[in-house]
Amino acid sequence: MRRRALAAALLLLLACSTPPPPPATPAAAEPPSAGVATLLALGDDALAEGEPALALDRFERALAAAPASPEARIGAGRALAALGRVEPARAALEAGLAVRPDSAPALVALADLAIARGDRADAAALLERAFLADPARIDAHQKLADLTGPAPPGARGDPVARADAHPYDAAARLAAGEALLAAGSPGAAREHLESALVLSDLDPAAARRSAALLAQHFDDWRARRVVWVHAYSDEILRADPAWRFQQRIAWLVLSQSLDPVLHTRFLLADLGTFRSEAAGFDLPPIEAAARVQIGALPREGIVAFLTGRPAPRRPGAWKLGQAEFLGRVVTVRVAPREVASRVLAHEVVHLYGGVHVNPDVESLMNPSGHATRLDPQNVAILHALASRRFGPGGLEANVIEAVPLHPAIEAYAGALQLNLALRNAGVREALAASEGSVRAAAPQLRQAIALDDHLGDVASFVGELLLRDGRRPGAARLFAIASSLYGAGDPRARRALERARALATAHAG
Repeated sequence: MRRRALAAALLLLLACSTPPPPPATPAAAEPPSAGVATLLALGDDALAEGEPALALDRFERALAAAPASPEARIGAGRALAALGRVEPARAALEAGLAVRPDSAPALVALADLAIARGDRADAAALLERAFLADPARIDAHQKLADLTGPAPPGARGDPVARADAHPYDAAARLAAGEALLAAGSPGAAREHLESALVLSDLDPAAARRSAALLAQHFDDWRARRVVWVHAYSDEILRADPAWRFQQRIAWLVLSQSLDPVLHTRFLLADLGTFRSEAAGFDLPPIEAAARVQIGALPREGIVAFLTGRPAPRRPGAWKLGQAEFLGRVVTVRVAPREVASRVLAHEVVHLYGGVHVNPDVESLMNPSGHATRLDPQNVAILHALASRRFGPGGLEANVIEAVPLHPAIEAYAGALQLNLALRNAGVREALAASEGSVRAAAPQLRQAIALDDHLGDVASFVGELLLRDGRRPGAARLFAIASSLYGAGDPRARRALERARALATAHAG
């Protein structure tokens, strides 16, 4: 059997190329009816909640309604396996696979049966097939990592064979990459070196060496930055044995999605933990609890707190994510096993100075939208601020001293001008629609000025950039605009207005 587990190499298909097409389906099955689809979803829910008998009942009802449904048969097989009924489970799963040979759930369930009977080779082959069907299947990665383990210390012999046998060993991947580079096989070397990066939390030193070799031998890596991330998961996410792979793949997917603009790979320096249980459901106290538990923040890198605690369904302003504008801390809600998170991408863009856009604009930075692409104004901002750092020294050391000043000013001036124009147009439209009555216009006005607080932060930052560029009158105007956007009574408004007046006085003098 092929001992080379695809693992991290298949992960890289998400970042570097188009995943291979799934195997051809021998026979097309009719899509399930609404009733059958509901039973299938309820069966999956019951399995996830640890109720296999209830799940089996639902899948069998789906089978009774749609005897040809491969999904219902595979679901029944998974439930039977969870109940310990091995032979009926295997028969059901194999029957489902005959129609759906690319079913990752069936392949993983059959792999579990192979592991239980001690057939590690069959289990590994089934898991490899599961990766071809779904490279982001975190439970399959965890199972294969458990099967293959790290390379024995001091092992000798062919480093490529060792990495193939232990694909989740970052040091083994690095050694294989070095050997292949020396042998004149850069393509194969790249696969191993990039795989070591996916596993960076296991061996940061191996990841650093791999990144250095990639930059030395490949043009696209020569222009790519590396940003380290300290990621923490709460107890809800850690209930899944594969929670570490959720973080690894989530940051890989994020790197891939932002790479065309940032040319950056986010690497995990470590994977930490915190408990959100006593913090309630709002994000600010969840982040506060995490900060208390971990103590002093790491000096370098992004700090990310991920919680599986969902936003309550009751009325209220429940955040899905939050980030320090141009800071280095993000807190994000993610669902269990979710690896492609729009919210995580949105908040990380804030760390790079990305700004919210009007609700009518299709963009990742529209807080109420669903788009995953960036608007042109935020693309310009990220291009200008991609070189920002994530270390000690705050805004001055990490941003103002680290980015090209004039491109940053130009990018922010365009974004701020557009957002303020849209905001002011919204205010005018609200008043016009209500015939000048502020009370009648209140709902539309609230929507029009919803971004004011955020735009105040943006205006303040542009003021700092203009001040650094020696443009004191312009800086004074921006601080005055920021004060107006923050609104009366906000301490930030008072500070911004004081700076505007001081700059104006100095210029007049």
